[in-house]
Amino acid sequence: MKPKILIYTDWFPPAFKAGGPIQSIYQLTQLLKEYYEVYVITTTEDLNDSIENQLPIKNQFVTFNGVQVNYLNSSHRSISHLKRFSEVIQPQFFFFNGLFNRYFYKYLLFHFIRKTNESSIISLRGMLKPSALVKKERKKKIYIRILRWLVKNKKITFHCTSKEEERDLITNFGENQKLVVLPNIPFLSQNRITQEKSDKLKLVYAARIHPIKNLHYLISALSQVKSSLKFSIIGVIDDKDYWLECKKQLNQLPKHIEVEVLGDMSHHDLMNNLPNHNAYILPTLGENFGHSIFEAFAAGLPVIISDQTPWRDLEAQKVGFDIPLTRSEHFIRAIEFFAECSEEEWREWSHNAREYSENFFSKQNFEKAYSELFKNKVKIGLVAPITITRYKGGISVFAEHFLKHKAEFKKHDIEIQFLNTCKVPRTNASIGKFRWINLRNYIYFFFKTIKSIRQYRIKLLHYNTSVGLSLLKDAFTANVLKIFTNVDTILHIHFTDIHELKKENVYRKVLIFFLKRIHSVVVLSDKLRQDLVTLGLENKKLMVIRNYSILNFKKELSVKRVKRDILFIGSVDRRKGILDLFEAIHDFPEKLNWHLHIAGDFTSEAFKLLFFSKLKELNLTKRVTLHGYVSDEAKHKLFEMSSILVLPSYSEGMPLSILEGLSAGCAIVATNVGANKETIKSVTNLLQPGDLNAIKQELEKLLTDVQYLELRQKQSLELSKEFSFKKFVDQITPLYEVSTL
Repeated sequence: MKPKILIYTDWFPPAFKAGGPIQSIYQLTQLLKEYYEVYVITTTEDLNDSIENQLPIKNQFVTFNGVQVNYLNSSHRSISHLKRFSEVIQPQFFFFNGLFNRYFYKYLLFHFIRKTNESSIISLRGMLKPSALVKKERKKKIYIRILRWLVKNKKITFHCTSKEEERDLITNFGENQKLVVLPNIPFLSQNRITQEKSDKLKLVYAARIHPIKNLHYLISALSQVKSSLKFSIIGVIDDKDYWLECKKQLNQLPKHIEVEVLGDMSHHDLMNNLPNHNAYILPTLGENFGHSIFEAFAAGLPVIISDQTPWRDLEAQKVGFDIPLTRSEHFIRAIEFFAECSEEEWREWSHNAREYSENFFSKQNFEKAYSELFKNKVKIGLVAPITITRYKGGISVFAEHFLKHKAEFKKHDIEIQFLNTCKVPRTNASIGKFRWINLRNYIYFFFKTIKSIRQYRIKLLHYNTSVGLSLLKDAFTANVLKIFTNVDTILHIHFTDIHELKKENVYRKVLIFFLKRIHSVVVLSDKLRQDLVTLGLENKKLMVIRNYSILNFKKELSVKRVKRDILFIGSVDRRKGILDLFEAIHDFPEKLNWHLHIAGDFTSEAFKLLFFSKLKELNLTKRVTLHGYVSDEAKHKLFEMSSILVLPSYSEGMPLSILEGLSAGCAIVATNVGANKETIKSVTNLLQPGDLNAIKQELEKLLTDVQYLELRQKQSLELSKEFSFKKFVDQITPLYEVSTL
């Protein structure tokens, strides 16, 4: 399904009298419709006119050139009506075409008063130019002050069409605004001059009759031109009093200046009419873009304009003149130049003008530029435990690193919102037990997550889980959250040996029931994926994504170390085989010059007592250093000083410490559990859990045989390239994108 964009604009075709703003938004909708569902809310008005009689259907959406347009009459433009339309459409983007919309300025304020998490874009359309702020200046400044306060901390982007407009925005709204500078999308007409230059210069003015367009200034300049010419005026009368003053001036022009008032024209008729002239003129007080100027270039007309537009340095390129308004004599000189130039010279300028418009259009890459403005960011809720007062396991370490590097996902237009499953401070004594404090934590997490999903408009949950009752609880929770929020889940199982699946029981039946109703399941090993397929899960629902090394080592570490430091990293409990390690190494001879470093938290007070008792019993207190839970920096130092990483576990998922050991260039001593058998069997002799003799022999060989140690370390460094964070991102990102379609 395509993302939705809802556009608010005062005028839209078949309206045409408002000129540039209509063309700007119409061309934008035609560009976007290939990639988005585009909805336009507009009015039955044109500039000082109505198009109601041209509209067969009003006040409901109709298809207009591939876009859904709703032409609202005056009785359907209330805030309540507009609010209802946005609630029905539920767009990912709101786009306001203009800061001071005639008909939607109140709704623009209301839009930011309410709590909205959708992306909003305000296209300034030249409305902050000093020349535009002069009219109703006091009201506009109050409006700007209110809007500036309302948009704080909102997801808003200002669309400027030039660097000058960017400066106007900063002047009025302050710095630190999110903005993009993108030129308007003009219409590149295929109608161009084919006839020769006429004997009498044909000069055309095509713009609204309004003081800002400066027609009276132009007429005054024409009164001083000596050459004969025909002057055509095309445009809607936007200010009747101003037009009356201009008419008086026109009546006083000398006879060699022939005047033709053609009135307003549809855009189609204007494109057909422009090529009938020789030059275009507009001494405007200020243009945001100047669609009619570009259309004159496209028609092959060199232009004479003021320096108050984005079109500058024209004379050097022989496409026209951009002249300061303080130099009226230069306007007269430019008119005389085109009146007196030769056919050949005029042809050169005409050709250059057309080429100038084509080059501008091709260089902009409008499709790419505007797709960046409307990129649909995927919002992912990362669900994981980052503990406050009890030991940090592998999932916590994984989540912390993931969040530190979430900027990597922004490159793929993915925003990560962390949802912590640990809401209430608890001790290690509560782990895996049914206690009131755990229930309170779960209830708090559940309702807080529902609120966060709605508040942050999260589209997908990446739910990280472990094994046993935790896996069952999290699979159940994902299903219930789907009922309440309609948000799918990727369940990421950080374990590979799920013993409860090996025999038929209530646990297995209930778990498979919940897993079948989850969008996707990420596992660490091919074996677990096959086990789940055998139990009835669809293969397409399952994906194997390996963990990655948390630490990065910039250079290969030396393997020629005199002292043999052995490193154990992980939670300190019986399951990790730490007591087996003590039994295997306690009688190593003194001459081996070894030392064991243990980095990790105890999972229970009872095991802590047993640990120190065994340490003392085996006389290892001088050979073993307990570091506790260490920071990434301290862990990095431990890896740098260690030659061997040992992890004689009884069960595992895909241990992060082993992946870190690979990238640190450590020889690995590990057991044949979890994903180890699929990932590291090429760099170590995988041992059976509890085989004390095998652990002893492998460590002793590494401590005594330097060549064997060097071989294993080099193998580790080579294999570590397979477990990079970049590779993980490249695998998980497509799953995020597919799951949110």
